[in-house]
Amino acid sequence: GWGARSALSRLVRMQGYTALWYWRMRGYRTVIGNSKFTSSWIERRWKYPAEVLYPPVAVTTTSLPKENTIVSLGRFIVTDGKNHALQLETFRKFVSMNGRDWRLCLIGFCTDLPQDLAYLDKLKSLAADLPVSFVVNASRETLWTYLAKAKLYWHATALGGDSNVPPERMEHFGIATVEAMGAGCVPLVPMSGGQPEIVEHEKSGFLCRDAESLLQYTNRVASSESLCQNMGRAARERSAAFCPEIFNQRLSQLAAELLHDGRPM
Repeated sequence: GWGARSALSRLVRMQGYTALWYWRMRGYRTVIGNSKFTSSWIERRWKYPAEVLYPPVAVTTTSLPKENTIVSLGRFIVTDGKNHALQLETFRKFVSMNGRDWRLCLIGFCTDLPQDLAYLDKLKSLAADLPVSFVVNASRETLWTYLAKAKLYWHATALGGDSNVPPERMEHFGIATVEAMGAGCVPLVPMSGGQPEIVEHEKSGFLCRDAESLLQYTNRVASSESLCQNMGRAARERSAAFCPEIFNQRLSQLAAELLHDGRPM
């Protein structure tokens, strides 16, 4: 409906929207975003600068032999936009090119709602003839076991989306990505949202533009054991940048700046 409004109508509404958010934010001395991506949209939409404080990610290190497994973490909720069907389609192409020595493991939470159960059943039907396993409502211990064994990690939220994808449909940060990297998985993730702030392209993982590039980079790393091992080590090292200790240091810094900026609390 926004595009159907006249230029004057959009101008008036935007001025009113901006004034409203100035008024709503007037009592806050500091606003914090969980990534540069989030902070940039806070400033863009609310005209208010936001500090960046990456979430703390506690990584459980479990040393297990790596297997030819790709893991993807994402809730099996029909409205969640995790692009499971796209991943299954991409994996089908991967298997046709590389054989059935690799397995895709989709791990996530599913509610008891009929629409979500139907969504999960549909995905299982799409994967019926593929080496794909579904791990539903798993414990944290089970999750870490799968991550410890997997070589690759896929994340597909907003993958291949055009420039008009709203920011709320993108991954604002990516805790699951950091967890997978901490387990030594090579991440292949979208070059959108907060993911580029986590993954260093071609060093600690790959940033993918669409399903085609996801397949291309997956083929590349899966075909070279040395590349997979080197990038897995780099991913594990990179995950340490988001550890709880660094979060605590940054939070303490922000708190100290608030206490010493000379303004009344």
